[in-house]
Amino acid sequence: MTLRAWRLSSRALSSGAGERGSRVSGGGSEFMEYRAYEPGDEPRFVDWNVYARSGKLFTRKFQAQRSTRVYLVLDESASMSAKQSGAAQIARFLKNFAHSDLLLERRVTDLQSGLSRLALEKAGLVVLLSDLLEPLPQIRQGLLALKSRGFDVSLVQLLSADDLEPPLGAWRITDAESDN
Repeated sequence: MTLRAWRLSSRALSSGAGERGSRVSGGGSEFMEYRAYEPGDEPRFVDWNVYARSGKLFTRKFQAQRSTRVYLVLDESASMSAKQSGAAQIARFLKNFAHSDLLLERRVTDLQSGLSRLALEKAGLVVLLSDLLEPLPQIRQGLLALKSRGFDVSLVQLLSADDLEPPLGAWRITDAESDN
């Protein structure tokens, strides 16, 4: 199986045309179902073969094609400085999945304000690459802003070995985000 066979998916679809099937009928090229003819329907969508067999007019409905807006959000806060190369590798990997979608990359230094600004854009799938070391209430506020506007959000947490198992010994600890 190749990487091209995999795709990012989201319930938050844009109105732009694409190659991903939608539950909405529309101007796509893939047949969805038949329905009884109603006055005003396009004659070119009448299935004359069904009419020849049944004597009743039916029109073909087609599946609308949609593409998903994918927002790749890269946390560039101070605590992420040692993790930027890993975040860049993951971003390149994820870009392979979004080949048929509209991929928009955003770089933020403050998650709360960055995510809240993103919530003002057209809904889609947000993939956040971060160490999530900002205070939880601030992150939560940004995520809630996205969810309330219909975005789907996926989080990828990047942690260094020192984040997971700090070295033993006496340490003077400084918060990388605030220098306190």
